[in-house]
Amino acid sequence: MPPRDREQKRHQRQQEERNKPQPEPQREGGGDDSSAAEETSRKFLQQRPWELCHILIRLLKGEKATDIARLEPPDPYYQFPPGVKTPGGRTENFVFSGWVGAYVWFGLWGTVSDAALWRARVVEYLQRQRGVGHMGGEQCCPDPHHGMHLGAVGVARLAAHYFGHADVLKWTGIYYSDHLVIGEACADEKGEVRAPGLRNKFRPPNQELWSWLVRDARGVKQREPKDDPYFNGALAVRALRMGWLTGNGPNSRDDLGLDLVEARANCVLRYPMIVERTDRGYLARMDTGGKPVMQGTYWVCADGGEATYGYDINEPAPPPPGKVTKTINFERGRAAGSSEL
Repeated sequence: MPPRDREQKRHQRQQEERNKPQPEPQREGGGDDSSAAEETSRKFLQQRPWELCHILIRLLKGEKATDIARLEPPDPYYQFPPGVKTPGGRTENFVFSGWVGAYVWFGLWGTVSDAALWRARVVEYLQRQRGVGHMGGEQCCPDPHHGMHLGAVGVARLAAHYFGHADVLKWTGIYYSDHLVIGEACADEKGEVRAPGLRNKFRPPNQELWSWLVRDARGVKQREPKDDPYFNGALAVRALRMGWLTGNGPNSRDDLGLDLVEARANCVLRYPMIVERTDRGYLARMDTGGKPVMQGTYWVCADGGEATYGYDINEPAPPPPGKVTKTINFERGRAAGSSEL
């Protein structure tokens, strides 16, 4: 076998290994209680933001905070109880979800100083996204991971409405506008988003939640998201967009930063992306500098209702489907080599 073929085979095996679903978090030390640790981990990762989302909706609808059952204090660094951790360490959305949980919890039931600390951390993270790159080292990741990012931002924005925090409203609005700028660049005429990115555990990657957000911004009538922890990001967006904030119907709809989308330049990304829009679809290419990334999809070619994906960094992207009508450049963030929080 020629050396190039052997190298391609090796790279393919590596990609297949990376794309296998990752194990659930386990308790330190292992043992017979691993299933209990798995159950607890899932609850804290998905259930807690979902519970906070529902609590904030109830408060924004007029319920009194004294009538809300107090939740257990969060672990702001892992969003997990003591003794449970992920095998790969903390990911960016793990940290941010924990910070948002602490922001809400201490704002409702904690001290003023602690609430101010976690409010500042939430703003700090969102500000850094504008410099390092939107979604950081988990750029354009698909569901379910994508929903954890969007769910945390949605909960933070709901809390900002309740607490009256203009700084959190400002920076969550910027986050959503950036998210919609990228989503629209990589969406077809029906609002279906297909974007290259990282942490694509399944093929093809599922970007249902992002598509839901783009269609909502376009004013398309669509099925409401399920009231389930998995869809917490859509639940938060629905609460913000459906006039639940003051009970005054459409007049209280949150624009989610839509007024910023047309007025701003393209946001930056950790890995630059070029999108060539055509009369039939688009070609979106992510530039990783020739280096493979974690569970990467390096390019997406959408032609009408069909799409092909580049999962192998050595596989060249096809030409754009049809005549190019617009080219969109998402440039590299100023601190692209770091995703540290």
